[in-house]
Amino acid sequence: MKNAHLSSIFCLLFILTMASCNPKSSSYKVSNCAVKISQGVYGRVFWVAGNQMPVIGVKPKKKDSKGNQQTKPVKRQLLVYPLMSRNQLQASGRLFQVPNTKPFATTMADEDGCFQLKLPPGRYSIFTQEEDKGQKFVFANIFDGQGNVNPVEVKSMKLTELNIKINYKAVF
Repeated sequence: MKNAHLSSIFCLLFILTMASCNPKSSSYKVSNCAVKISQGVYGRVFWVAGNQMPVIGVKPKKKDSKGNQQTKPVKRQLLVYPLMSRNQLQASGRLFQVPNTKPFATTMADEDGCFQLKLPPGRYSIFTQEEDKGQKFVFANIFDGQGNVNPVEVKSMKLTELNIKINYKAVF
């Protein structure tokens, strides 16, 4: 009887632990932006720069030596293309040349990095638009096992959260 009671408690604790570790739980969501769409993609865009290497015994800095935040929300143009693979893009350092095809959709993340975009069901690649030395590029840093670039799937009447970290100026 005592073993059955202990097993029940263990199972309950295990289930509660697994539920709290769910990446879709609210504690893992970075976005706290008002979402007004019922289908599509929403989230935030962050700029990450500087030395991101952890140092043992040193508390992480929130600002660099000039007083700038190392990770901060940022306003950016987002370009949405039908799902693209890595071999469809031309690399230029840590950025990519702008694809020759016209984007399926575009939107702008606001000063808080918040964005939302109503999209039909489908699979897409989402890039941020970057500028370096007066030339426009696109950035993405997520790839799946099939070589697709920043893949996002939109399902009917569902929202997909996408938080983007623009980190090509960061050192890890």
